[in-house]
Amino acid sequence: DQSGEVNFGPEALLDVDVILLRWFNNWLKGSGEFAGEPKIRHFSLFENRWHAANEWPSGTEAAFYLHSRGRANSRKGDGALSASPPSEGRCDVFVHDPEVPVAAPGGSGALSGCFNQAAIEMGNNVLVYTTEPLRGAVDVFGSPHVRLYCSASAKSTDFTAKLVRVRPDGRADFVCIGIARSDFLFEKGFTPGAVHCWEFELEPTSCRFDAGDCIRLEIASSAFPLYDRNPGSGVPSCRATSWDWKRSTQSVYHDSARPSALYLPVRSETQ
Repeated sequence: DQSGEVNFGPEALLDVDVILLRWFNNWLKGSGEFAGEPKIRHFSLFENRWHAANEWPSGTEAAFYLHSRGRANSRKGDGALSASPPSEGRCDVFVHDPEVPVAAPGGSGALSGCFNQAAIEMGNNVLVYTTEPLRGAVDVFGSPHVRLYCSASAKSTDFTAKLVRVRPDGRADFVCIGIARSDFLFEKGFTPGAVHCWEFELEPTSCRFDAGDCIRLEIASSAFPLYDRNPGSGVPSCRATSWDWKRSTQSVYHDSARPSALYLPVRSETQ
């Protein structure tokens, strides 16, 4: 029932032994115990309930567009998420330094689970975009994805996208994260300084944002040690030494021609 710093209550616990026994009875003894059962069972974070479904994802896709006046750096910046596409806007800029990567408490790797991201969001090497407090609960079921219009000065770079739930008291709970690397996303070639469209998925999730919560998107270029650092020099990270690490100036664009956005598979009462 405990994941990271969050206790999801006794409802989070499943008797896996009973489920396995029923599964073996069904397939080895022909008991038919699983006949008619839903194909999917998933636990909704922060709602703290198990749900059953036959399809994944279940819901409609909602777009949340990035906005700012050019200073979305850190949780103290002016980054915002809105259902309204941007009509005009400036790009947000940060510097990725492989020697000083963004830390990654939370997720499915090292320091796994649900951790408060507030300290990470204080860095100027993280762009933070947040909705207004929600008027009603929003349930997310499936794999969020992003479409980001970005440029980088380095020969090779990464962009990460992290979905965060912000409570009314300011606590920023990790939900899920995704990453894309230029070497693999742009097989036909990545041009330093050029604006490329980065589209990639975050980890699948099931979670609830309650009324009064905010939906937040963090954009960075590292999440260490969950993902290895991109040295930025074109040298594969598995062979790179500190001599190969290069700083990179990263820009994220959000205007009418380049509407960067977060897409969530949602089921909501009122957004």
